[in-house]
Amino acid sequence: MKCTFYRTKEVNMDEWVLIRQKLYEDLKELDKRKTPEREVIEYLEELLPQAEPAGKNPVMRFFGFEKPENLPSEERVEFCYWPTYLAAVFTIESTLLYPGILKRVKLPGGQKAEEIFRAVLTGCTGRGFRGHGFDDVKGLVEVTEFFVECGAQEFLKQNKNAYPEFEECLSNALMFLFTGVMKGKVAGTWGDDYTDRAREILEKAGMFTEKEETKEELRLYVAYGSNLNRRQMEYRCPDARVIGTAELQGWRLMFKGSLTGNYLTIERE
Repeated sequence: MKCTFYRTKEVNMDEWVLIRQKLYEDLKELDKRKTPEREVIEYLEELLPQAEPAGKNPVMRFFGFEKPENLPSEERVEFCYWPTYLAAVFTIESTLLYPGILKRVKLPGGQKAEEIFRAVLTGCTGRGFRGHGFDDVKGLVEVTEFFVECGAQEFLKQNKNAYPEFEECLSNALMFLFTGVMKGKVAGTWGDDYTDRAREILEKAGMFTEKEETKEELRLYVAYGSNLNRRQMEYRCPDARVIGTAELQGWRLMFKGSLTGNYLTIERE
């Protein structure tokens, strides 16, 4: 397996489709888990330096043939974000297959593979996983499924708090799907129904479990106050994990006092 990713000198959609397809085929080859570590390292040494910083936000890096801000909005997802998603998933699966591999990747100019990859994952969050225009929900479903299936949650678990922007984006996407499923429908702008697919994604993500032929829903706990401290919650509830953030409509925050101190609560408004 050899990395052949490159940027076209001129915008050529047909050529770019082939470049992206090759990256996808390489990912499928990696999925077979038979590629030697040395080959994967060499692949990453060719791939990662080609992630270019975004002009307006250099903490983000992309694998598109052009910076996102220089592309028409309808082309950003297809020709900038999706190649970045593919490269990110390839790297995630590489680290799961060969733990610590990024430390063994040597890049020119003293660049660190871990730092570039952090910027790539941050770049993946630029649209909150959503598609373009009327395909925004469809895109979110597809991208969330892509990251869940590649083992992104296990990757984040093994690298606690190392990629906070990406972790929050994935959590929020899963919470969006979870909320829709609990309400009875995950629908696109044109009314396309993604509810069954969303439930399948949530099952793969461990947010629904099969038990005695019935589906047992996840128990959600809404944290506030000092329980927003992740270390404290890891101590109190070691098996709990962050799903996302939420907003309660029609309630307001209150502080009520007593002889022993002040306490946080909410009341209807």
